[in-house]
Amino acid sequence: MIKYIYTLTLVNLFIIGAYSQQVYNSEYHINKIDSMVLSSIPEFNVPAVYKGTDSPTLPAEHDNSVWPYLPPAFYQYGYSCGQASSIGYNFTYEINRARNLPAELIENQYPPLFTWNFFNKGKYDQGACFYYTFEAIKSNGQPNCVDYGGMGDNSKIWITGYDKYYNGMLNRLSDIYSIYIGDPDGLTTLKHWLHDHMEGSQFGGLANFYTDYYNYDFLPGNTPEAGKCVVTQWGPGTGHSMTIIGWNDSIRYDYNNDGLYTNDIDINGDQVIDMKDWEIGGFKFINSFGEDWADSSFCYMMYKTVAEEKPPTGIWNKSAYIIDVKEDYEPLLTFKIKLKHTARNKIKVRSGVSSDTTDAWPEYIHEFDIFNYQGGAHYMQGNDTIEAHKTIEFGLDITPLLSYVTPNQPAKFFLQVHEYDPDHSATGKIINFSVLDYLNGGLEITCPDTAVAINNNGYTTLSVIHAMDPELVSIETDELPAFTVNQPLTFQMQASGGSPPYTWNILALYNESQFPGYYPLIEDEELIPEGGYNSGKVVKNIEFEFPFYGENYTTMTIHTDGILGFRDEWLPIPYQVYPLYLFRYAPFVSPFYNTGLEYNQSQNDKIWYEGNEDFAAFRWDITLNINNELISTDFCVVLYPDGKIEYYYKDFETMSGSEWITGISAGDGINYQLSEYSQPLLKGVQVIRYLPQNLLPSYEMSPDGLLTALPTNNQTIYNLSVKVSDNNWISSTRHYQLSSGIIFDYTVNSGDDNQVDYGETALLDLTLKNISSNTIDNIVFTTQSTDPYIELTDNTEDIGSISPGQSVSFDDAISFNVSSQVPDNYYLPFDVSITSSNNLWEGQFVIRANAPLLIMETPYVIGTENGWLNPGETGNVVVPVTNMGHSSAYDVSGTIGSNNLYVTFNTPTTSYFGELAKGITFYDTVNITIDEDCPEGINIGFNYEIEAIPNFSINDSFQLIIGRYPVLIIDMHPQMTSGPIIKALLEELDVIYNDVTYFPDNFDQYQNLFVSLGRKLQNYVLTESDGQLLADFLMNNGNIYMEGGVTWAEDPITPVHPMFNINAATINWSLIDPIFGVTGTFTENMEFNYEGSFHVYNNYLIPVEPAFNILAKNDNDHIFAIAYDEGSYKTIGSNIEFGGLVDGAYPSTKKNLLAKILVFFGQTVVNTNPEERYRNNEYGLTCYPNPFSASTTLNFKLPFEDIVDLKVYNIQGSPVNTLLSKVTLQAGNHSCRFNSKLPPGVYYGILTTKATKSSIKLVIIH
Repeated sequence: MIKYIYTLTLVNLFIIGAYSQQVYNSEYHINKIDSMVLSSIPEFNVPAVYKGTDSPTLPAEHDNSVWPYLPPAFYQYGYSCGQASSIGYNFTYEINRARNLPAELIENQYPPLFTWNFFNKGKYDQGACFYYTFEAIKSNGQPNCVDYGGMGDNSKIWITGYDKYYNGMLNRLSDIYSIYIGDPDGLTTLKHWLHDHMEGSQFGGLANFYTDYYNYDFLPGNTPEAGKCVVTQWGPGTGHSMTIIGWNDSIRYDYNNDGLYTNDIDINGDQVIDMKDWEIGGFKFINSFGEDWADSSFCYMMYKTVAEEKPPTGIWNKSAYIIDVKEDYEPLLTFKIKLKHTARNKIKVRSGVSSDTTDAWPEYIHEFDIFNYQGGAHYMQGNDTIEAHKTIEFGLDITPLLSYVTPNQPAKFFLQVHEYDPDHSATGKIINFSVLDYLNGGLEITCPDTAVAINNNGYTTLSVIHAMDPELVSIETDELPAFTVNQPLTFQMQASGGSPPYTWNILALYNESQFPGYYPLIEDEELIPEGGYNSGKVVKNIEFEFPFYGENYTTMTIHTDGILGFRDEWLPIPYQVYPLYLFRYAPFVSPFYNTGLEYNQSQNDKIWYEGNEDFAAFRWDITLNINNELISTDFCVVLYPDGKIEYYYKDFETMSGSEWITGISAGDGINYQLSEYSQPLLKGVQVIRYLPQNLLPSYEMSPDGLLTALPTNNQTIYNLSVKVSDNNWISSTRHYQLSSGIIFDYTVNSGDDNQVDYGETALLDLTLKNISSNTIDNIVFTTQSTDPYIELTDNTEDIGSISPGQSVSFDDAISFNVSSQVPDNYYLPFDVSITSSNNLWEGQFVIRANAPLLIMETPYVIGTENGWLNPGETGNVVVPVTNMGHSSAYDVSGTIGSNNLYVTFNTPTTSYFGELAKGITFYDTVNITIDEDCPEGINIGFNYEIEAIPNFSINDSFQLIIGRYPVLIIDMHPQMTSGPIIKALLEELDVIYNDVTYFPDNFDQYQNLFVSLGRKLQNYVLTESDGQLLADFLMNNGNIYMEGGVTWAEDPITPVHPMFNINAATINWSLIDPIFGVTGTFTENMEFNYEGSFHVYNNYLIPVEPAFNILAKNDNDHIFAIAYDEGSYKTIGSNIEFGGLVDGAYPSTKKNLLAKILVFFGQTVVNTNPEERYRNNEYGLTCYPNPFSASTTLNFKLPFEDIVDLKVYNIQGSPVNTLLSKVTLQAGNHSCRFNSKLPPGVYYGILTTKATKSSIKLVIIH
């Protein structure tokens, strides 16, 4: 009893403390991801005029708060200091400075919470690094306070309305830079920025920095600015951001109490005189703690404080961060989207474009830093109690996609919404979508598809076709000059068109291909990581230099998170919501980056290495934890001395319930590639290959296009990709060869076009050019390839002699056959050798091959009353088959089948589609009848086989629910204490269910609802509309179990509450347990202890007859649950949590109680006591050896084709390993290998089919 009273006291203390806490005590510390990101921000390139002794003279003091561009001081909301300082002050100042507008007007102020709310998980106390929100402003803009509705006072709200987002697109950030200020040179650089923006302006700029707020002191009397507030040292952390607005070289503070103010005495005793010893001079900054803080929110900090080491004091990285903005920007092309969804953190919105309007998938993809799995599990606008907040209208700037269109030619613009929802707990739809063309006065092109349901756990794609005539930037440089080996090459690139100024970059591109292959057995050397089980690492040296994005590496760091890195450092832990930022800003080879991966030797997890001078292979054979369900994973990466990278995956088709990152990254925020393998997988894909270009070993491109390189091999023809972007972020990319003498080019002739398709013979027209100053004689061009999908039939061409500057061309110089088995979008690699009388040049090129890619999309039912099949009903099953590839498929057919005895096919089961061009969907429609004796609420499995010539074949499967689902779980409890328990028990009871964390629009396809609302302090309040939905469900003969600690006593009464026949009485706080069943009811002889989220109660329930008690305190004095049978519907209301009940001896188990509730609701449930639980083994499920240590084999027999689940459960009934998941197997004997990574103990293997369930006891020993 003392423990529970103490817990309640702590709760009360927490409530009081939450309101009295000062937000500036400690917000958050910059985590590892933030550190990597901030460290990767480029340093500001100081103009030459600001360097050296001739730089402009600086005054002794400067203060930018005197200008009208700084907004009034304000108090930040929550832990939004990063955005308060960077957006509320810095961005607001910079955009008003550029436009000469006064910040005192609300229309010229910019709210920190607009962007913060995308990155804070919907939490008041979640900080966000200001770089992330700067990037969001850069990509899609920042609304002002008029459109946002003030500075903001809610951590969840996302605004709605296209016009508000469009207005925000006009306010853009262009660049972010860092300035090191830990020494006098850096100090001077920042002063120049503060003084005149390093452009001779009358108005300077501001700068942000991170540190830990400590406290302020006061400047001594009889000194400049005496009595003003000053920070003399910072705290040890890095969690607070502020804004530097000026400086004063004359302020002073006596650190060593010697009565002097000096900058030339070693006051800290480190034998060095530097800025850490300065007692004179400091910066002026503004904080976001309101006008009551310091000197009306202003304060000084001594120069010494920015030079100190952190920890224990100083500022983060001794750096300040500055920004440039776009004075004028108008988007040329936008998306207008109206979208509805119940959990915004489960969706990502992105755009794409293809110049080929028959494409089903975008050729180029443009992603955004907002609407990207963000904002926490809330409705789209943030308020989960308002139905309208499920829907949001917003705009996205897709102007960068114009980089990939041809003027006046139609292009296909794609909207893609990806949902990551492995639990199927949320739902949504794209209500409407359009493209707005502002080159043509805001012309709106509307997508004809409306109210499109968002595919669960996959992509939903809509598109429109439109032609426009943008003025595009283009690179004018046709070729690069010849180099002299080991001598620096400097060359100025040229561009024209578009909207200057231009920004240049070098793109280090890799060509990615995905294809089936064989899994390599890597078991030569076991590597033992150090560190935690889900954050470990191990360092390994390899036997060659591995080239990666211009660097050579011989030391690798293998992380248990599925990443191969090149720095001996720990990855962030705990899990970060936005791991993509880590991936962008650290050099990584990432076959399967997922922080749910766990390395635990007690579970027999292994990490392996094998290698020599020809390759280095690393293999992860470890466990993936998805919602506490353990799944075995086996994947590896192989590195080669030429820079080639290969990822191998073993049996990954079952991984669609997780999300991960697959790709490669240079760590500079620019050069990174994400594979579509990061998304739910296409069956049969097992290998991903990254082929590098012949990259220069040393190169650099300045922002204004000055190329500097140091070629080190006279015989190598280097490949170089250059990108230029204009002021509208429209870009152009050109590919170059850098050679000491010869460059080459080619054009493709294959079939009747220039696209290489599967099974074709391709011809290459060849052009060579001599870029040297000497004639090159006796030239022979030869190409080779070891790729299995290529057969070279003519690989050599005699060129002869080429004079300086001369180009020669040869038609049909090279020919090769392409295998009919080549995968779609596969890059065929070729090695080139060019010999002459006195030299040799070696180069590389790739040609993309295309093939069809036929997939079965989600089947559905038409021609029935409700959109699904009921027992005894006839309807059409529609199976969409789409060619997602880039080539046509021929003689395509689809065959449907089912071994379920309740299904009758009324039409032929095989359909012939003929040719299926790329991007085309064929809707295979089959008429079926469901037998009237079929039980309602079961899933019926179907097989579907797609075939095409010459030998394309894919087998897939799907299920259709017959009638209504037996159960829908609506889990609104913020802590979700009951929903997951009910789900697990329904699986054990073999009862089909769905579960959501929101109130759907209707419950038409469900028989019974289980609603969890939570208890005191952690509860959801039913709205009037929620209650009406539930009441309507009962009136339509449904049944409801609903639990909530305050819904019966304190919350507003809704239309559904009276239908439970429950009243409530209030009492003093009391302990809940023990809980007893009631004699004469289905809970008779049950008894439970209680360990819910809140162990006490202050109200109990009173039944209104004929409702009756089913769970109560001793002697029925206080009632916790009441059942009611109205005749047309049944209800159970509870004020405790089902998940809080503690299992005892049978019949006092939650599983038995749930089964009794379902039987009360009229549901057929097979429930036995533990002694009978594992008797039915008609499918012959056996296991040998048993007991076992490392592995065993489970065997079973199927009397007919069926859909099979095979899982391992612990003795608590929780799944701990998935061996088979919804796999369609033929009739006959089957075996499944179980490699145990579980601790010793007793487990149960449970085989579940559509027809039955069988179990076997498993004993693991070590």
